[in-house]
Amino acid sequence: MKRKALFNRIISLSIVAVLYLTSSASAFADVSEGETPAVAEAVETTDGAAISDVPATEEPAAPAENAEAVTPEGTETAEVTTIPDETTPTGIVDAIEEVVEKVVDAIKGDSDDPEAESDDEDDEDGEDDEDGEDEEEDEESEDKEDEEAEEECEHDLIYTSNGDGTHTVRCSKCDMEEYTESCEFDENGVCIRCGYHRLPDPILTYEDDEVIVTVSGAIPENADLKVTPIKKEVEETKEAYEEVEASLMEDTQDKIYVIEGFLAYDIYFMDIESGVEVEPNGDVTVSLQYKGEVIPPEAVDKNDNADHDILVQHFNEQTNTIEELKEAGKAELSVTENNAVTSAEFTSDSFSKYVITWVKTDKRTVLLNLVNKLEDGTELTPGGNSRTLNPPTGTSEINYNISDFVDENPIDGYTFVNAKYNGTEIKRVTIKNNNGNYTVSFYKNTEENNNNSNRVAQLTTSNTNPNINANIDLYYKADTRLIISNITTGEAAADTGTTYEYTILKSDGTPLANARYESDKNSSHNLKTDTEGKVQIAPGETIKFHAVENGKYTVKEEISGTYNFTNFVVKVYESGTEKKVYKVGSNEPREITVNLSESNIPSIKFKNCYATVTEKPGAPSEVSKYISYVPDEDMNDIYELSIKFSGPDKSIVSTVNTQETIDIHTKKNVDIVLAIDKSNSMSGSNLDYVKNAISNMVDVFKGKNDVDAKWKIVDFGTDAALVSGEWINTDDVLGAFTYNLRDGTNYQAGLERAYAELNSGGRDGAERIIIFLTDGEPTQHLKENGEVDGLGNRLSEATYAATMAAAANVTCDQFYAVGMNLGTIPVYDYVSYEETYWDWWSFRYKTRTVSDWREVRTVSGYNLLSELASKVNATKKEAENVAASAVGALFSNLAGTISSETTGGYDTETAMVYSSNVTMKDTLSEYVDIKPGSEFRISVSHGDSDTPVLLPGNPVEPRTSGIINADGTSNIPATYELEGGVTLVASYDASKKTITLDFPDDYELDNHYSYSVKMVVVPSEKAYKYYLGDKDEETQEQYPGGYPAGMIGEKGTDNIFASIKTSEGQQGFYSNATGEEDAIVTYTFGGQKYTEKFPKPVVQVHILNTWEMYKTDDSGEKLGGAEFLLEDLTEGSDIDFIGTSDYSQEGKLDWDLEGAEVIPIGKTYRLSETKVPTGYSGSKGKWLFTLDETNKPTLTVENANVETAEYSTEVIRTGNKVLYKFTFVNIKMDGEYILPATGGNGIYRTTLYGIVLMLTSVFLFYRNKRKSRVVS
Repeated sequence: MKRKALFNRIISLSIVAVLYLTSSASAFADVSEGETPAVAEAVETTDGAAISDVPATEEPAAPAENAEAVTPEGTETAEVTTIPDETTPTGIVDAIEEVVEKVVDAIKGDSDDPEAESDDEDDEDGEDDEDGEDEEEDEESEDKEDEEAEEECEHDLIYTSNGDGTHTVRCSKCDMEEYTESCEFDENGVCIRCGYHRLPDPILTYEDDEVIVTVSGAIPENADLKVTPIKKEVEETKEAYEEVEASLMEDTQDKIYVIEGFLAYDIYFMDIESGVEVEPNGDVTVSLQYKGEVIPPEAVDKNDNADHDILVQHFNEQTNTIEELKEAGKAELSVTENNAVTSAEFTSDSFSKYVITWVKTDKRTVLLNLVNKLEDGTELTPGGNSRTLNPPTGTSEINYNISDFVDENPIDGYTFVNAKYNGTEIKRVTIKNNNGNYTVSFYKNTEENNNNSNRVAQLTTSNTNPNINANIDLYYKADTRLIISNITTGEAAADTGTTYEYTILKSDGTPLANARYESDKNSSHNLKTDTEGKVQIAPGETIKFHAVENGKYTVKEEISGTYNFTNFVVKVYESGTEKKVYKVGSNEPREITVNLSESNIPSIKFKNCYATVTEKPGAPSEVSKYISYVPDEDMNDIYELSIKFSGPDKSIVSTVNTQETIDIHTKKNVDIVLAIDKSNSMSGSNLDYVKNAISNMVDVFKGKNDVDAKWKIVDFGTDAALVSGEWINTDDVLGAFTYNLRDGTNYQAGLERAYAELNSGGRDGAERIIIFLTDGEPTQHLKENGEVDGLGNRLSEATYAATMAAAANVTCDQFYAVGMNLGTIPVYDYVSYEETYWDWWSFRYKTRTVSDWREVRTVSGYNLLSELASKVNATKKEAENVAASAVGALFSNLAGTISSETTGGYDTETAMVYSSNVTMKDTLSEYVDIKPGSEFRISVSHGDSDTPVLLPGNPVEPRTSGIINADGTSNIPATYELEGGVTLVASYDASKKTITLDFPDDYELDNHYSYSVKMVVVPSEKAYKYYLGDKDEETQEQYPGGYPAGMIGEKGTDNIFASIKTSEGQQGFYSNATGEEDAIVTYTFGGQKYTEKFPKPVVQVHILNTWEMYKTDDSGEKLGGAEFLLEDLTEGSDIDFIGTSDYSQEGKLDWDLEGAEVIPIGKTYRLSETKVPTGYSGSKGKWLFTLDETNKPTLTVENANVETAEYSTEVIRTGNKVLYKFTFVNIKMDGEYILPATGGNGIYRTTLYGIVLMLTSVFLFYRNKRKSRVVS
C-alpha cells in the first residue's frame, strides 16, 4: 500500500507540474515577436456580466450621493469572462484540478485489482494503517483550508438577465449557490444590475378643449381610458355635479375650511372587448395638463383675510370615503399667483371621481382689547393696548394671568386695582385649539382648575365668526400727580459745574411753592420746591409730586454754569411723546404746559442733548435788475423792466448726542424665529433639554418689561415647516413646541424657511432675530429643483456648500447658531484615486483609477456653526456649541442680550436758515415813466430757470396782473398764489413812482425760488428834451443834449434774452432813482436785517427824424405845380431827385421815388427851384441840403441872392419822433398881363381854340380832295 500511495502521489505531482508548465507556455504561444499579450479583454457570452473583473481605463462618473456602487448600465448583456488576478485565481487552478482528478481516477482504475490489494495488505498492513492516518490528516487539513478560503471570499457577483424582469446571481470567485432576484430599474427602465431593459409602460390619453389627461402605470390589458368632465352647465353631468357638490359640503361640516369652487372628473378604464369598467392592476399616475389657467369663477379675485388652498380629492367608492391625495403626498399641482391651476398629477390604485377643490380658511384671531380706566370709569390718557392670543398647535390649553398683561404695560403714576369682563371681575384667560377653532374662557380665579363655577364667559370661533374681539377693562388708581425728569447726554452729563433749574408755575402764573416731592437720587423725605416754585434736578434724576391739585402747570428749564442752551438741543416729552424741540442757540424759553387730572398724570422729561455746532454757508442772495428794449410797430421807445431776488440760505449743522445715561422704559419690539432641529438624532432626552431651554428663555423674556417679543417656531429635518402658525406671544411659545421628528438634518431647508418666515408679517421697525438650534451635522441639502439630496448619514462637500450658500442669503439684525454636543465632523467628497492590484495575466502589480466617497477633511462642530453664522448678513452674529443639558442657561443669557437696547447715539441735525420779512422796492428816475395803460406782474420760478412755480394740479401760473391806468396811476395790484395759502402782492404808487413787492412777514424763502416783478416803462419827456438839447419850458434850463455824463448801465442789466442790448456798459438814462432807499430789497436773515441795492440799468432814446418840404405864397396859400431839383453833390454822382408840389397835399413836395426808394442819408445835396407856379416869381438862389446819419436835415443858403422871407423851418416832436418842416414861399408878380396861374382857368380857353382850328383844317382838306376826284 505504501508503494501504491507513493506512486499515486508521484504521478499527481508530475502531472500538476506538466500542466503548470504547459499552461504557462500556452499563454504566450500565439504572440508574435514584438507583440504584447492582450490584456483583460471581455468576451461576450449569453450568460451574464462579471463587473469587477474588467480593469478601468477611464475614471468613472461619480454616482449620486445616495446611490450604491453598481454595475454599468445597458441592455440585456452577455456574461463577461473574467481574467484572473490575485483576487480571482480560480481559472487556472480549477482546470488543473479537473485534469489531475481525471489522471488520478485513471491510475486508480488501473490498480483496482482486488487480489493485488489483498496480497499487499498481508505484507504491508502496518504501514498501510500509518499511511492511511497520514492521508486522512492531509485531507482534513485541505478541507479546513478550503473552508477558510470559502469564508474569506469577497464575492464578485455576476448578474445574468433571465429576460423576464429577474436575473440570476452567482459569484465568479467561489462556488456560491446561485439565486434569482427581481431587477432594480432606474428612471430609464434599465436594471442597475444586469442591464435588462424593461418594456415601457403603456400611456393612455384623453383630450378636449380644456385639458389633456394622460394615464400611465399599471394599466389593465385591452383597457381604454374614459374621462368625463363633470360640469353643472352640461345637462348630462348636471346631476353628477350636484352629487359631488353635496358630498363635498357634507365632508366640510367638520372641517375649518369652506368650499369656494371645484373641477370634477369621472376617470375610469373600460375593457375594449366587453365594454365593462375595470380597475387598475396597481398604482397609476394621472396627469392633467390644462391648455390655459383654470379656476372656478367663485374662487377668482378673493381679497379677504383668509388662507386659500387647492385640494386634490378622490371619491373612493370602495371605501366610501373622500381621500385627500395632496395631503397624503400622492398629488402635485402647478398653481399661478392668482391661485389658478395649470397642471395636476396624482397617483391612485382605483378609479372613480376625482375633484380639484378650491377652499378657503378664514384666519382665526383672538384679540383682547385692554382698556385702561380709573375706578370711576374714566378712560386713562395712556389709552388702551391690545393682546393677540395664539393657541397651541395641539389640544392643550394655555393660561394667561391678567396680572401678567398689566406688568407688561405699566402706567407710570398709577397702581393696578382689578380687571373686569362685561362687568365681572376676572383674573385669568385661557385659549384652546379645537380642530382649528379657538375657544377662549374667562375665569375668576388664578388657579388652573377650569371648572364651570369659576368661568365667567366662554367664546368660540367658527366659519361664520372667525374673529373674537373681547374688551377687558383694567382699573387703576393714581399714586403720583406730576413727574419731571432731566436727561442730559454727552460730556455735560458728568459735569458738576452746571445747574439745571426748573420753575413750576400754576395756571394763574403763581409758583408751585413749597411743594413736597421725592427723588430717585435723593432718599431724603423732606424735599420740596422753594418759594418761587423752583427745584434743581440733576442729570439722570427723576422727581415725583404726590399732593398736587388738578389744573394746568407750566414747567420751565434754565441751564447755567459750564454749559448753557448754546450747547444743547432740548427735547421736551410728555408721557413719552415728544412735544417740543428747541434748536441750539434758540432764544425761545424751554418750557411745556400740561393738564393734570385724575385721568392724566403728566410725566415730563427734558432731554438736553449735548451738541456741537458748525455753520455752513449755502446759496448767497441774488439781487438783479435788467431791462429789455421792446419797441412797438411804430418804433416807439418801450422797455420791460424787471427786478428779481433770490434769498440766501445757510445750514447750521449740529452733531447731537442723544444717548441717554439712564434706563428707559419704552418697549423694544423683537421678532424672533426659532429654528429647531427635529432630525431623528433629537429623539429622547435631547428634545426635553430643548424644551427646558425654551422654557428658561421664555421666563427671561417675560421678565423683560422693556421687550415686546413675537415668535415663530420652525422645525426642520429633511424638510422644514412652520409649526407655530403666525406670530405668537412669548407666553405661547411652549404651547407651539412639538415632539414630532422630521428624519434627516437639512440645515439649508431650516435656514431658508426661517428667513422666509422672518420676512412674513413682521412688525415695522422690530429687531429681527433668528435662533438656529441643532444637535447634528447637516447631511442633506436641496437641489435646484427642490428635491432633497445628500449622503443622508454623512456630511458631503456639496451639502456643506449648499448650507453656507443658504446662510449667505439670510439677512437679519441678530443671528445665533447653537449646537448641542457637536464633535469633530468628517467631510466626504466623491473623489478619484489610484489603486494597486495584482494582474495574473502579466504576473505583476498594476495601478488603476477608481472613484468613491472618501473623507477629505474634518471640521469641528463649533467651527461649522461659526462659519455658518459668519455667512449671515447680520449686525450681531454668534455661534455656541454646548452640552445638551447646558442649552437652557445659554438661552437665558441670549435672551438678556437680545432684549438689551442702547437708545440714542450721535445724530447730525441740519437746521436751514432762510431769509424772511422780504420787501422789494424800485423807484423810477425822472428820466423814466411807467407806461400808461400797461400791466405789471409777479413771477416766481424755480431757481435760475424760467420754469414757473405752479399750484398742484394747475398748469397755469396762479397770478393776476396789476393795471396802470391811462393817467399813469394804479389801483389794481398784481398777485401770485403759492402753496400753503401764501399770497404775494405787488403795487404801484404813482405819486412816488415806486413799485413794491411785499412778502408776508412769516414767509420764509425756503424753496430756492426766484421772485421778480416786471413792468413796462418809457423815457420821460425830460429824457427826450435832455437828449435833444431842448430847453425846459418850466425851469428855462437849457439841456446840453446827449446823455448825462457818468450814466452808464451797470453789469448784468441787459435781459439775457433781449435781441438788442441797450444797457450794460452803454450810456443812457438811469431807470431807477439813485437815492439810498430808492431801488432796494430788505430782508431778515439769521436774526439780522439786511439791505441790498438793485443794479442800475439805463434806458436809451431812439430819435426817428423825418423831413418834409412845402410850397406856399407869401400869404400862406398852398401852391401846386412848383418843381425843385435835389442834386447829389458827391463827386462823380449823377443822382438827382425832382420834387413837385401838389395842391391837393397842401403844397407838399412829392419826390419822384419808386417803390421803397428813399433819399439817401449822410449826403449833401443842392436844392434849387426849377419851375415856378404861373404868376409867381421864382427863387433867385440855391440851397445846400444836408442829411446826417440819423436823417436829421440841415438847410443852408448857397448864395446871397436868397432872401430870408423865401423859406422857413419848423421842428415838430412827438415822443421819439421829430419832424423837420421846410416851407418855400413864391411871391405874386406885378403888371397888366398876368400869365395864367399855375393850375388856373386860362389854359383851358387856349386849348379849346387849338382844337377848333385843327378840326377846321381837317374839314378843308377833305373837301379839296373830293373836288379833285370829280374833275378827273
